[in-house]
Amino acid sequence: PTPFRLSLMASSSADGTPELQLILKALDLDMPLSVVLGMYLLGSRFWGSHRASSDYDVLLVVSKMPASVHGDKVSTTLSVRGVAVDVSIIEVEEFTERLSIAKYPHLLAFLAPHECVLLEDETMQALRKKVLLSVESLQKEGQDMAEKDWRRARELLQKGDGKRGKKILGHSLRCLALFAQLSEIARSSDSYLALGEVSIDVRSFNAAQDKLECIFGSTWTEYEEDFGPTRITLLDILHGRASEPVDALLQAMLDNSTMQVGYPP
Repeated sequence: PTPFRLSLMASSSADGTPELQLILKALDLDMPLSVVLGMYLLGSRFWGSHRASSDYDVLLVVSKMPASVHGDKVSTTLSVRGVAVDVSIIEVEEFTERLSIAKYPHLLAFLAPHECVLLEDETMQALRKKVLLSVESLQKEGQDMAEKDWRRARELLQKGDGKRGKKILGHSLRCLALFAQLSEIARSSDSYLALGEVSIDVRSFNAAQDKLECIFGSTWTEYEEDFGPTRITLLDILHGRASEPVDALLQAMLDNSTMQVGYPP
């Protein structure tokens, strides 16, 4: 089975957090609550870089995909006055397989801050405790993501799409920082990472994202000169060719930035 994505407008609880019952009702999948084993907030709310108007990215892990699901994408609208919600649903068997090779974004579920774990039953809690990730799997996924996002950011910035290009560039660096730190932890633990034992502040990697929102360059070369050296060092840390505190590295990148701060010219 493959995960599918949908976009919907779901009414929310008093604090704005999507409610599982309303999401399932909007999906109209005839799926009882007991089928849902885990519910996690990912995306900008996972990273802590969201705004009040930001969408909610929700990952639902289910024991069995509903028989009514056909195709890989569904769209529906529940309420124009509600909160925008992007939902991914995946069976626990496939979720486990993806975790075993450190696949993004599924890996984030067990790294999520407390407020982003909306539901987690005993099955998921047991899975959290037994997941072991190899250094090799973390390196491969981190490298693949770094290359894909860096290439996409370059394409967008070269086309003049600064808003999206900077967003993806910042995301590329924070994801690479996360995988680099996880790889370091794994290397210090006999080359395997016990994911359930990791205590890591994922939001400490938002420095590049925050910085990119208030700086402006006229060419891709400017961004590459400012952020490229940090990317190379993070790749070296990911692959064990260097050892350096990741948060200090990101802060140094910001302190040494020469790009224009303020409004675009």
